Amino acid sequence: MGVVWVREEGERRMKMRRWIIGLFFVIVVAGSCLGGWERTYGGPTEWLWAKDMELCEDGSFILCGFIGYGIHESNGYVSKVDSSGVELWTYETDEDGEERFYSISKSNYDGYVLTGYSDSQAIVVRINDFGDTLWTLKYGDAGWDCNYSITTSIDLGEREGFIATGVTEVASLRYDLTISLIDDSGLLSWRKIYGGYFHDIGYRIIENSEGGLLVAGITDSWGAGERDFYLLKTDITGDTVWTETYGGDNDDYFDGHNPEGKGGICEITDPYPGCPPGYLLVGQTESFGYTNGAFYIVRTNLDGDTLWTRIFIHPDHSTTEQFATDVICVNDTGFQTDFAVVGAVEIDRLTWLITISDTLEGDTIGTKEFITYPIQYPCCIVKCPNGGYAIGGTAEEDYERKFWIVRFDSLGYTGIKENSPSAKPEAFAISAHPNPFNSAVSISAPEGAEVEVFDLNGRRVAQLPDGGTVGVGLKPARAGGSETLPYGSVYLWTPDKSLGSGVYLVRARVGDKEAMKRVVYLK
Repeated sequence: MGVVWVREEGERRMKMRRWIIGLFFVIVVAGSCLGGWERTYGGPTEWLWAKDMELCEDGSFILCGFIGYGIHESNGYVSKVDSSGVELWTYETDEDGEERFYSISKSNYDGYVLTGYSDSQAIVVRINDFGDTLWTLKYGDAGWDCNYSITTSIDLGEREGFIATGVTEVASLRYDLTISLIDDSGLLSWRKIYGGYFHDIGYRIIENSEGGLLVAGITDSWGAGERDFYLLKTDITGDTVWTETYGGDNDDYFDGHNPEGKGGICEITDPYPGCPPGYLLVGQTESFGYTNGAFYIVRTNLDGDTLWTRIFIHPDHSTTEQFATDVICVNDTGFQTDFAVVGAVEIDRLTWLITISDTLEGDTIGTKEFITYPIQYPCCIVKCPNGGYAIGGTAEEDYERKFWIVRFDSLGYTGIKENSPSAKPEAFAISAHPNPFNSAVSISAPEGAEVEVFDLNGRRVAQLPDGGTVGVGLKPARAGGSETLPYGSVYLWTPDKSLGSGVYLVRARVGDKEAMKRVVYLK
């Protein structure tokens, strides 16, 4: 009897231990996943404008921009925010005239470095982790000098260096691109100028994986149209390796054609096999028939050669200006490379977030949109260490502008109300039911669509050509033809026996329109 009691007591304790472990797991997962929030920062009468945001190692955020006091009167401004959105401290320059910060970068050792302009000179300021000024550098004796981007990663032996890019006025109303190296004591080591007969401006700079520098901006001197994307690659000393331009017959803006955004660039160092390393640039195009402006995305290899381009325009606001401001790589699965592109739609300043697949050459994986303030300007997006990402920018309400952060958790939730979909069905979309599925899934697509199914390697596993024969594993829902509904056609996909469980991408195309849907197959 004692033996039985001991056995039952042991089993009871084991069940209790498993329950506690399971509860702990749920709490941990919930804490890491359901962490979305939205905050604004600034006083009731302040006029703030955010230009850049950096993610810190502890998950906190630091934003920079400027605070305005009147015409040609402003100070550089910084706000440090913890991982839950609580403001920790602020920093403000104190100079007469006009000063603005456009970019911030975390030092490898202590504090942060900021850049922008002070009246007619470029400015670089270094502060410590508590917002105290360590040194300030101003330079440039032309008509107007400004830095738009700075990065911290240049190795100067036992010290670090900071690389900035921007613009200098080389003649009356003619501007050239600049790259500057500043050492960690605040001294200008060198500055180089690049350009042609018209305007050339650098808006973003990164140190690439090959040990050189990459500057993205705009040019009026070269290219196909009036203004084009401009990509400049140099070695670590600033000597030119190659230059490339991208765009059409009209204007193509890497600066977003707006003072709010600069355009975005990211390096793709470890893509999924079959996709070469390279770069992804996002901005705005007024070419290719999109005269009001649309999201413009260019994918290149490491030599700057174009691999593919994509143009996105919001289906409900096709006649209004739209521009992309930043991009990050968000995929961690190892199955494919995904990017999140953020930007704005001019009407009501709708924030639009698009996730695209590199494996499928820019095909859309998903979209999000939201309006929480009468006017909002997203300027940047960062990937957070415990999953999810955050968008930084400016929000305006009742004629007050403030710094603004929207934090998405690992499941894509923010805790705020996203923009409600239109009551009418989307002009072009697909759906799948049930999802997940274990034997077959019904795919609803627009009438006459070509339907394809891909695995996460980008390999097509099923196809239904328009007017042709049904591909392997894909057949009409009713024998003898597809079922015609007001929405379109419904097809039943039964995966081939050789396919395993996992995530698959369904793509439907009619002409130049397309839509995608993820489905989960549980075998």
